[in-house]
Amino acid sequence: GQFLPCILAPGTYTLTATFPLFDGSCPFSNTIDVEIVEGASAAIDASENDICIDQTVTIELADPEVFGANYDWDFDGATVESGTGNGPFTLSFPAPGDYTISLETTNGSCTDMGEQIIVVSDTLDPLVVFCQAVTNSSIIFGWNDNGADSYDVTVIGGATTNQTGTSFEVTGVNNGDF
Repeated sequence: GQFLPCILAPGTYTLTATFPLFDGSCPFSNTIDVEIVEGASAAIDASENDICIDQTVTIELADPEVFGANYDWDFDGATVESGTGNGPFTLSFPAPGDYTISLETTNGSCTDMGEQIIVVSDTLDPLVVFCQAVTNSSIIFGWNDNGADSYDVTVIGGATTNQTGTSFEVTGVNNGDF
């Protein structure tokens, strides 16, 4: 029959091969023990993939740890704030940028590689809101450009508006409303 190690559970298996001799006399046999080891996954889970520089991320194995396997982590310059062995690990990062967290697992002759990319962004400057102008029926609010791509503006009792500018006019107000 055919030996298919991919369908077998980990363990030691004895293979026997029997060959007839050319003249048809007594067959010749030989046995060999083959060890099937469990492959260890290098899949990585991250609590977040996009964080600010003042935040941390938790990294851990996505699949259960395999006894006897070797796990070789590379945190790409991140600082391990907590965690040992195979984790989980809490990581912080020295500067904004893209960091590739990688893992190589080896169990016997089985090897797997995995990675997670963590995008670390700089923090924004504090937002300072001020009154730009007031009329009898409107107020224009302004704020400093703190480097954000856009701003969500919500008027109490109204809808939220997303915009890229640094001012917002509230209309329909009466002089006694403010």
